[in-house]
Amino acid sequence: MERPELDEALAHASGVRFLCTGNVVRSAFAELYARHVGLPLPVDSAATHYENTHLMRPTREALLARGVPETLLEAFRPRPVWRLPPPDPGLLVLAMAPMNLEAWQREHPSHGPAYLLR
Repeated sequence: MERPELDEALAHASGVRFLCTGNVVRSAFAELYARHVGLPLPVDSAATHYENTHLMRPTREALLARGVPETLLEAFRPRPVWRLPPPDPGLLVLAMAPMNLEAWQREHPSHGPAYLLR
C-alpha cells in the first residue's frame, strides 16, 4: 500500500516515535528494529495506556531472531507517553492502533504528523 503523505512526512521528520498500548510488544519492536537496521533519524517509542517495566518475552525472542543485539534489548525501558518531554514539532508519530492515535491527539492536539500504521 502506497502512502505518499507518510513518505513526505518521513522525509521531513526530525525523529520517529512509535506508539502502542503498553510499549512492550509492537512499538517496542518497531523502535528496536528501526535502531538495529539503522534508521537515520532519532527513534523512540511509548505506551499510550499502560506503564510497564520490561519487554514481553515473545518480543525479545522475535528481535533476537532478527539479529537485534542483546545489549540493545537490555538497554530498552518501556515508557508511557505522559512521562516523555514535549515532542519536537517535526516528530513523526506512528501509532499501532486507532486508540493509540486518538490518545496521542488528545494529549497533543496541535502536534504535526501522526499516522495510523496498518
